[in-house]
Amino acid sequence: MRSFRLKALAIHLVYSAVVLSLVVGGLYIGWYYAPLWHLMGASTVVGVLVMVDIGVGPLATFVVASPKKPRAELRRDILLIVVLQLAALGYGAHALWSMRPMFLAFSGDRAEVISPSEIEALEVEAAVASGQKSLLPTTTRRPTWVWAPLPEDEEVRTNIVAGAIMGGKDVTAMPMYYRPLTAAGDALRNQLIPMDRVRGLKSLLPGEFERRLSAIGRNVEDLGALPIEARAHDGAVIFDRKTLEPLAIWPVSVLSLLSH
Repeated sequence: MRSFRLKALAIHLVYSAVVLSLVVGGLYIGWYYAPLWHLMGASTVVGVLVMVDIGVGPLATFVVASPKKPRAELRRDILLIVVLQLAALGYGAHALWSMRPMFLAFSGDRAEVISPSEIEALEVEAAVASGQKSLLPTTTRRPTWVWAPLPEDEEVRTNIVAGAIMGGKDVTAMPMYYRPLTAAGDALRNQLIPMDRVRGLKSLLPGEFERRLSAIGRNVEDLGALPIEARAHDGAVIFDRKTLEPLAIWPVSVLSLLSH
């Protein structure tokens, strides 16, 4: 009986692992990158999925599997377990899908990772009306850099700032104001933090700065860092000071450097 249960557990485990890997892997490759996966806290969602779909599911099959049980009853029990697994997988996949990085929006003195769930339907309609349809969230859009400056109209600008202070949506969640990052120019260049200041962060492990800098392959004086805020963690975007090309995202918070 034990060998029968172990075989059922092994088969269920393999199938569960394959399905979970395909779903999570597809989301990771399609819409997340390694730093953004961490910054958005996706690992927490995946951890729950692993526990339910690879842990609880196969173990439940191990418990209910018995060679003495009628085949119809065994199939019914396993089917119920699979249905519950698929429900959990669907919920987790939906959570990962809704929080996927859609825009990396520079505004003010930092950047923010914006998910589709943060952009309201009214803002989408306003963006379409203002001719910004090309910068709207789509199912195929991968993370895109944009510049989200405050509007020139003083009254509108004041209302947006006041609303953001009170916990409302900021300009980064209003695609009608999005512009290409290349248009930011000195507005972005002037906000870049010198890399020598980043080097002195106590949160960096010994040698970490040099290793990450070596991976970029640029001179330290040619680079600058910009804070980036996400759902779970903060990080730093490393830019080429001259071209303003984003070269890397480091999972290292530099927000503390803004106040100095």
